[in-house]
Amino acid sequence: MLLIINSINFIDNMDGLTVVVSGSICLQIAILANYSNLYKVTDISLLLFASLLGFFIYNYPPAKLYFGDSGTLFVGYVLGFISIIFDWIPKVDGVLVSPFSPILFIFTVPILDFLIVTSDRISNNKSPTIGGTDHISHRLLNLGYSERKVLLSFLILSFFSYVLLIGTIFFNGALSYIFAIGYLVFFTIQFC
Repeated sequence: MLLIINSINFIDNMDGLTVVVSGSICLQIAILANYSNLYKVTDISLLLFASLLGFFIYNYPPAKLYFGDSGTLFVGYVLGFISIIFDWIPKVDGVLVSPFSPILFIFTVPILDFLIVTSDRISNNKSPTIGGTDHISHRLLNLGYSERKVLLSFLILSFFSYVLLIGTIFFNGALSYIFAIGYLVFFTIQFC
């Protein structure tokens, strides 16, 4: 729960980025929860998504409104709460055979950004709690991406992780591990 809350807070380092990442997480959880007949989780996810979409109008670059710490911590808390009440019990005789909880894949983008930035700061003898320009979004900006292209890249990356998630759900356990390891290696090589 604390990791999710802080990773959402960490990802709030550029106009619109928290909305794009959190909104895609909400949609992914809503689709999967609806498929799993977890309608209360679907409702909560869609309500948060609608709120984020309304906020995105004012947070799109150049932003007129910002989340701040209290806003991102609230969004992170709601997403953490959803991840707790999401009940993943794969059915042995059903189609859903993944041994992983889908929540692990859905939160990979903010959590891996959090882990990459924290480990980079610690290895350079910097405090991980002090802000900096070493996030994945900043690295993409340094490569010449515009803010809108960075937002689009994060959106594509979030849905790419969702496609891998669906692949792990509908294939057997061994393929689930291969998909998970492949995705983590790809993400780590791409952004470290």
